[in-house]
Amino acid sequence: MIKKRLLGFMSFCVGIAMACSTSLASGSTTPTDVDRVKGLQALYQLPAGTHVRHCDLSYSRLTKMPNLSMYTIDTLDLSHNALQEIAELQFPEDVVVLDLSHNQIGAKEKEAEVRFHNEIFPRLTTLDISHNKIFSLLYPLRLQHLNVSHNVLRYLRVNATSWQNNLQSLDISHNWHFDGLFYYDFKLIPTLKRDSCAQGREFVFVKDLM
Repeated sequence: MIKKRLLGFMSFCVGIAMACSTSLASGSTTPTDVDRVKGLQALYQLPAGTHVRHCDLSYSRLTKMPNLSMYTIDTLDLSHNALQEIAELQFPEDVVVLDLSHNQIGAKEKEAEVRFHNEIFPRLTTLDISHNKIFSLLYPLRLQHLNVSHNVLRYLRVNATSWQNNLQSLDISHNWHFDGLFYYDFKLIPTLKRDSCAQGREFVFVKDLM
């Protein structure tokens, strides 16, 4: 009788252990889904692979780009910090809306070029990078809404091999030394803001010069 009870108890313990192991394994492979996160400390408490719909890291006193590559974040707000450089590989996977306004991006170099490559930002549709120190900007082809106002912008290029462009809105105002050259037909952009830009000169579609 005692032997049967002991065998039964051992079988029960083995069953519990297997259930716990399965549960832990499932939890480690199933991504967490979070609606909103505020602050870097709160974000880093989430496991790698977490999907965050909206992450607010604004006013966080960031001087360097934190590593967010282990997360999937739809909307990322990094505005009102002190970031000086863009580290593309530090960004989260598949970010759609990105706010980098009111930083110091470009301040580290005299003629800083900032690049957003198609391969690293395949889903980026909205980018606010206004109120920085950017001299040259290369943005991804998929982008639809771009605010690059209040920089020291001279050159603006899209990451494409032909006259392609998908912008629906562009705010390039308050870039007095912008060269005014576009490698796509800027007249097709539905919303274009250009106050205090290009020293008051008219914009030029490069193709028209050929």
